[in-house]
Amino acid sequence: MDSIDQINAVGDKIIVVGGFLQNEKASAVMASYDMETLQQVECNDITNFGGYHMGMICREDNLYFTSCTKFAENETELPDNRLIKYNASTKEFSEFVLDEKEPVTMVESEGMLYILHSDLVRGDSHGVTVFDLKNETFVYRPLQESRIDQIGIREGHLYALSDTTLFQYRITENGFELTDSKDVKTKTGENPHYYISSMFFNSQSPE
Repeated sequence: MDSIDQINAVGDKIIVVGGFLQNEKASAVMASYDMETLQQVECNDITNFGGYHMGMICREDNLYFTSCTKFAENETELPDNRLIKYNASTKEFSEFVLDEKEPVTMVESEGMLYILHSDLVRGDSHGVTVFDLKNETFVYRPLQESRIDQIGIREGHLYALSDTTLFQYRITENGFELTDSKDVKTKTGENPHYYISSMFFNSQSPE
């Protein structure tokens, strides 16, 4: 592979999703490796399932990953709007066409996938698709803030991160209600300039 998008473990295999660029023609592949020997045991061409897979989550035998872009006939990349499911037992792929384009990162909480839609180049996010893993149904919910590039779930709240601000949304039946926000001071206009790149959650709930 020339580039790796995501890596995850499914059963006794390590799954790697990435791509090749040969003679100016791009392709995407999914490769399986034995967890003990790290020997490649299988490789599938998944170009039909998009070319840039930023989000990946494994639940039991199913691996879910997003497709942010797809390849046109003239080899240009176009925005995509699909969630792909790969079953490691049957080795079958299935896809779900979401209501919004550019699904990027995603998190799982209480049997739901929360999929962020965002153009990371323009810094313009659209909202979040809530995908029910059991029923395989989904609904799109917009966010009030349009500069989100990462999300997380904790205790009934969705936390969303831009390059300078952390937002807190209450999760409701009808969507997300903005309840708080916190600006993180940076040295804008100074040298160097700092920005937020990631957020992490403690594995233990506060008492």
